[in-house]
Amino acid sequence: LIDGLTSNMMKKDRHVCEKTLQGWIGESCDWTNEVRCKIDDSAFLPNENIVISSRIRRALMLLRPWIEKHDPIIIVGPEGCGKTMIVEQVFVHYKSTGVATLSCNEWTKPHDVIQKIEETCLLSSSSEGHVYRPRDTQRMVLFLKDIDVVAMDEYGTCML
Repeated sequence: LIDGLTSNMMKKDRHVCEKTLQGWIGESCDWTNEVRCKIDDSAFLPNENIVISSRIRRALMLLRPWIEKHDPIIIVGPEGCGKTMIVEQVFVHYKSTGVATLSCNEWTKPHDVIQKIEETCLLSSSSEGHVYRPRDTQRMVLFLKDIDVVAMDEYGTCML
């Protein structure tokens, strides 16, 4: 309840409101402050079209270690819950990382993924053979949007 009521407030106002509400209900729970302290509000500059709520702040905080380690991630949630917005918000702040979005549909095939990689990357030679490298950035994230709508084949499998 406290998290939802105070999510859109400035940090100092949030703290005052939380203390007041905790006094009314006779409980003290500092876990909300503990979670918020781990990520500064200025760590991700808010896009003028979104409100950095406590849930968005928490999602950004949880994604950051994986992104900084360059680990693969899968973000799952119901339609309209903000998965795309979270990805866009995160990668705006990593200037050396580009995002190539492939909007999947039921006819998306592996060659569509390869085509998207070819569009956004250059094929170069290295000691290990041919390697795709991003054109304009150091790293490239391939964002497969709506991958769940890709049709299954006759065996119930999907090539993606």
